Amino acid sequence: MANEQKQKPAAQFRSGALSVSVWERRHNDKPFYNATPQRAYLDEKDTSESPDGTWKYTDSFSRDDLPVIAALLNQAFGWIIAQPTK
Repeated sequence: MANEQKQKPAAQFRSGALSVSVWERRHNDKPFYNATPQRAYLDEKDTSESPDGTWKYTDSFSRDDLPVIAALLNQAFGWIIAQPTK
């Protein structure tokens, strides 16, 4: 595992603690994309990494998060459809 590099998103769209990451995948040597929405939060109970807490991520959103996530997903969609088809 030490020699493996962590894959980075092809694109990422953020607003505060909310983000949408776009991942490039390949099938028959052709690219396609998946989008992952998430919200970051600080778990102050978990101090294993830092005395202030640990940053964690969830795919659960509050009512007020939904329009922001929808806008970020729309941006991700625009980015995906702008990619050249090979």
